[in-house]
Amino acid sequence: MKKLDDQITRFREDYFQVTGGRAKGFVCPITLEDVAVDRLCAGHILNDALGAASSKKVIQFRDVDHYFGATIEPDLIEFLNFPKMSVEERLRKAKRFSIKLDGKTYEVFRAGPDAAKKFSKSRDCGS
Repeated sequence: MKKLDDQITRFREDYFQVTGGRAKGFVCPITLEDVAVDRLCAGHILNDALGAASSKKVIQFRDVDHYFGATIEPDLIEFLNFPKMSVEERLRKAKRFSIKLDGKTYEVFRAGPDAAKKFSKSRDCGS
């Protein structure tokens, strides 16, 4: 935690240099709230779920970090990882999709073992 304590000290000094005021804790750059040190966390810069993410941490207001981690980050991670997914992984992630074939639009679904019992496989899709 020494590195994070050093960040808090440095950010407090930066805040004083810019505003002339002294922060009691840490001034969150998003909310501009002077946050008590016990409400801070070691936030990741890039989430570990990203392929080659940095493991560096930065001091963050816990409420803000958790809000973005729960609401925005999951979709962003999925979007950023999309180019590295296999075709099967991409199809599995799709909620609904369709294809156009010969001017007609068809809904597509991923068929698992249960679907094979209900739908027969046909080699001639045109008839």
